[in-house]
Amino acid sequence: MEQLVQAVDEVLAGEGRIGGRAESPRHTRVGDVHHLEDGWYGLPTYASRIDPDDLQDMRLATGAGPDDRRGRSFTVLGWRVESERVRLQVAAHAPRSGLALWAVRRPPDFLLRSLREALAALPDTGLAERLVGGRIDAVAPAEASACGGVLKGGQAQAYLACTSPGLRLVWGPPGTGKTTVLTRALSDLALRGKRVLLVSGTNVAVDNALEGVLKGRSSLPPGLMVRVGSPALRHVAEDPRVSLPLLVRARVAEAERAVEGIAEQLASLASEPTLTELRETETRLAGFDPDTYEQAKTRLAHGVLVERLATELEAAEAVEADARIRSGHASSEHQGARGRWESWARQRALLEQVAQWLSEIEKGEESLRQLRAALIDAEAALAALDTEERGLDGRGRLRTRRRRGEIQRERAEQIQRRVALQQQVVHAAQTYSAHHDVLRRRIARAQAEAHPVDETALRLQRALIDSTAMAQAKVDRDLTLAQRTAEAAGHRLRTAQQDHRPQPGDADLVATSDRAGLPRLAVRLRALQASCAGLLSRQGELEREHERLVRELARRRSQAEPELIRGAGGGGEKSSPLRVPPNMGKKNT
Repeated sequence: MEQLVQAVDEVLAGEGRIGGRAESPRHTRVGDVHHLEDGWYGLPTYASRIDPDDLQDMRLATGAGPDDRRGRSFTVLGWRVESERVRLQVAAHAPRSGLALWAVRRPPDFLLRSLREALAALPDTGLAERLVGGRIDAVAPAEASACGGVLKGGQAQAYLACTSPGLRLVWGPPGTGKTTVLTRALSDLALRGKRVLLVSGTNVAVDNALEGVLKGRSSLPPGLMVRVGSPALRHVAEDPRVSLPLLVRARVAEAERAVEGIAEQLASLASEPTLTELRETETRLAGFDPDTYEQAKTRLAHGVLVERLATELEAAEAVEADARIRSGHASSEHQGARGRWESWARQRALLEQVAQWLSEIEKGEESLRQLRAALIDAEAALAALDTEERGLDGRGRLRTRRRRGEIQRERAEQIQRRVALQQQVVHAAQTYSAHHDVLRRRIARAQAEAHPVDETALRLQRALIDSTAMAQAKVDRDLTLAQRTAEAAGHRLRTAQQDHRPQPGDADLVATSDRAGLPRLAVRLRALQASCAGLLSRQGELEREHERLVRELARRRSQAEPELIRGAGGGGEKSSPLRVPPNMGKKNT
């Protein structure tokens, strides 16, 4: 056994794989599939060789694969290799289009590694060591008999070789009763509580031997003998006592019922009229891409689009040119107003001096008015004192006499104040009159020199400068907007000229799609998807639960098969174990 393990290691070493570990399993895209019938899809193999035996965890999925949460994924339940295609079975509720096969590819050294692990795990290699070492046990003498004399000669020797301890090789030509001997040996070994591994070069040879045991033991409990592989005889394949698929199915019946229950709910949900219409619409739209259709339609409208954009650009450039002309006019008007204002520098200086002189005149007149007003107030005060004094005439009281004295003192003060004010008024009038005459002559000369410019002309010119500045700012804004509009129009035109050129097939695509009404169907599909949002959500939940149960069922099946094989025949004297695995190294015995 060590030599066998070493030989496998040498093969792995030759491929550079010994000691290494396989990469972490990842799903890769194998190819697109097409719908055949409910639950069945075809994977073409004429372009590339695809062997399902090299694939694990096969799934049909939409979008970016089984890990795409926005897509849908369906575990492959079974497969069959046919001419130029592989037939794949999934749940019947899978969509009819948009699916691809994804799988985890087995490493190239998968079988070699499995073989090495199995060889290294063998607990007892006694018989193998004897076979490799050429140590074969002796057989019974030729005159031996067995089974109460029923078997004699070579048949007895073969029977005893099968039912006694040791390692022996039995060979017999066709028609010598090998199947009869094997049937007897299997039955008797089972009666003794022994475990038997029966291997043959053909399935029918195994089934013939097993059939004899089944006929002789009608009360055989299920699972005591297990037929592994592909039975050639129908009644062996359909016998629930020994057929491994039927035994596994019985073992996982509860899980199968759970899967069937979810499948029934999905089937009931799929019969909803709106969902039915949705799926039919999806089927009719299979292969139709609304975005591609719109792009093709846009490209076909290339000439009209370019012409329209060229017209828009021409109009934008005309607006820009007009705005540029108006901007030039506004700038000229503003500069002219500013230039005229600057050319009036001497006149403005004279008029500013005139304004100062007028201010001086106004101040002098104001001072003279204030002095005259004060003089009037002093005279009014004297008049008031005279009136009050006349009112005191004829009264002899002490208080009246005292008041009369106060009035006389106040009159004296007011008279002095009036005289001083009269003098100030006369002096100011004389001074201001002479100064004002001088200023007015200067003003007249300055205004004459500034003529025709005057304060009104300056005020109007300032207003003109402000208005032309505002007009120029507005025209400049219009020009900036026109420039941006023209630039955007030019960019759109250049983009259209580059990106919207018709491609071969655009006309056929648009015409075919329009004739079939596919654009309207696409709109209807979006409406159906919106109205079926709740149903689709429920369907997604059920599909995910169905996939979970399917994978759980597969896990239980994968566990049930080795458990059933390992547990075959573990009884006592009357329920002898018998294990019948698939064909291995095939040689007629």
